[in-house]
Amino acid sequence: MLFDNMGIEEKLFLNSNREIEKINSDRLILDLKNSFEYDIIINRIESKHRRRRFTKVIESYGCKVINSFSVEEVCSSKFDTKIALTIADIPTSKAVFKPGFPFKKRGDRYVKQLTELNRLKEIVKKLKPCIIKPDLGSRGRSIIFIKDEKDLENKIKTYEETQNIPDAFKPTLISLDGMLIESYQPHALDLRVVVYKSFKNPIRIFGTLIRAAPSESVITKNTSLGGYPIGVETPKVVEELVVKSVQALENYIKNVYGKPPAYYIIGVDVLPTNRILQERSEIYNSIMKLKPYFETVNKAKKTSNIIEIDKAFNEYKESREYNNAQEKCLKYLENSELFITEFNTTPDFGINTRNLVGDLTVCYNDIIKSLR
Repeated sequence: MLFDNMGIEEKLFLNSNREIEKINSDRLILDLKNSFEYDIIINRIESKHRRRRFTKVIESYGCKVINSFSVEEVCSSKFDTKIALTIADIPTSKAVFKPGFPFKKRGDRYVKQLTELNRLKEIVKKLKPCIIKPDLGSRGRSIIFIKDEKDLENKIKTYEETQNIPDAFKPTLISLDGMLIESYQPHALDLRVVVYKSFKNPIRIFGTLIRAAPSESVITKNTSLGGYPIGVETPKVVEELVVKSVQALENYIKNVYGKPPAYYIIGVDVLPTNRILQERSEIYNSIMKLKPYFETVNKAKKTSNIIEIDKAFNEYKESREYNNAQEKCLKYLENSELFITEFNTTPDFGINTRNLVGDLTVCYNDIIKSLR
């Protein structure tokens, strides 16, 4: 296992797989002329840029990496993902890629570029409300919600005054060429559906984790940013759409790299949009009742004590409020339009998924077994 941040996720996986060696990527020097002593690498490097770079070099040694470079490269880019989904007519929200940024570094300050800002205003006018995000962003970070042109102007003014410029609005490693602007679909929750494929085997759905918001103001539903995790049986309609989206991903990779990926494990993000505020509010109300239980879970997470974490999760998922929230979420899905938004190549397997859906290490072990 290759890592740059040995978190509780990685520790849990290694505890259940004693034969797997851990390698700190900070201490690993890759000689481009030499071979590699390992046959399979599980790449859990948190940095997308570093993860892709290491994967590319390691694969040149003939070593198999979970996930492969082609999968990492396409899934890392929200723009590539949108292209893959659009080509295959998979439902996804309307988006445009805008080259350039409204801010540019001049000396020790960022200054706004009026021409770029005016171009951005025209796009916002057509897509409003919308969200702006960096192409290679992750975990819901640096996502900016824009209500309309006036809202954009106000945010630009604040960014310039404070010099706290979001990554989506300036050139960075996660937004090298431009910004992705996507029409905003009102939703009270999203789904992370874990999908995997072992060598020479069909696509398999492992399970589904809902991330539900406690209020309308929570735009990104990641649990690290305010969402509440709820495990559910994967609805049939969701399963069918997810499989089609992954097949679209395979075809896109085949077109770009000459062959489809032979194995992978990815989290597919599904956005169920619902424009009826009352139905979204029912989710918010049910989620707010989970707050005291989830506060206990978050407190246990900070201890990194597995026994304490599992105990807190058991109280959380066995509560009447949790069961009620599950029912509300599933009912909400029945009345929603489903969109595919992103693919994630390092899905959570140690905490939320393990406690609310199942032990994801079996997917990795199945892939490893198939590759040997």
